[in-house]
Amino acid sequence: MTRRAALYRYRLPLSRPLRLAFGTLVEREGLILELREGERQGLGEAAPLTGFSPESLAEAEQALRQAAHAWVSQEPATSSPDAPAATFAFDCALRELERGPLLGDPTAGGYPLLAGDRDQQQAKWQRLKRQPPTSIKLKLGNVSPSQEAAWLRHLLDDAPVLRLRLDLNRRWTMAEADQFAAALSHEVRSAIDYIEEPCQQLSDSLAWAERHQLPLGLDESLVECGEQLPDCDALQALILKPTLIGSRYRLQSWLGQASERGLRTLLSSCFESPLALGQLAALAAELTPEEPPGLDTLSYFSKDLIRPLPNSTRPLLPLEALSCLWHR
Repeated sequence: MTRRAALYRYRLPLSRPLRLAFGTLVEREGLILELREGERQGLGEAAPLTGFSPESLAEAEQALRQAAHAWVSQEPATSSPDAPAATFAFDCALRELERGPLLGDPTAGGYPLLAGDRDQQQAKWQRLKRQPPTSIKLKLGNVSPSQEAAWLRHLLDDAPVLRLRLDLNRRWTMAEADQFAAALSHEVRSAIDYIEEPCQQLSDSLAWAERHQLPLGLDESLVECGEQLPDCDALQALILKPTLIGSRYRLQSWLGQASERGLRTLLSSCFESPLALGQLAALAAELTPEEPPGLDTLSYFSKDLIRPLPNSTRPLLPLEALSCLWHR
């Protein structure tokens, strides 16, 4: 059966600026791999994010060209741990060839995200608190630790049964993290499901969580753990980003270790396009059905990419409108 492959580049303007620790995004760009075998089609997205992903967009493109060329030639294709976004894209495209489109709803059963500066978070909370969610994720670290603790207290005053998932993206020193822990009321401490990546160093996060008996979540620092989870009683959750982990084999390894340790596991995104968010939602429904994924970044996009998401009213940017970089 004839095999064909093509590589495209997309650019999607964001509906509003996205402030990250490493700068502000006004658009999202990435690569789309298309594999065809007969009438079947498989798609995958590689969208490395500066400051988070180990590879650049150019390195992801090179890795995908090599993997796709080998696949078309029916030669063994090897994945690189240094290019996880490319590996994720290739795995998704192969999986779609075998089983059909990976198409889930990123908004189904999830929890809202409060990101951006305090004004943006407050504006979103004013809308949410009319019918408060039971769980919410917050990006912290833009103001002082004591101000962050006061903000959490305010949220619980509005919604006393709210569960909190906190994400620092490694913004604090140990001293700043200590200030935060000291400012937490008993009510806030009891409402925290986990605190994700509080300190700049993994060793500091582990020691801090143990000392203050606060539940810890690990995300991007998993790349520093090699293939084995650290021995830490405070560790309660793994936030797994398949686009940073790469191969399905490595993802299954982390899921297996988490299951053995009784840890919460959930899949999350790295601000990929609606196409990859739909794929991640489908993977989460299969791999972590008990835990809603962290995919609440869809509101930053005013268009769907290549295929419409379930229940979407956004216009569609079709494959034909993308710039083709390579085909065979």
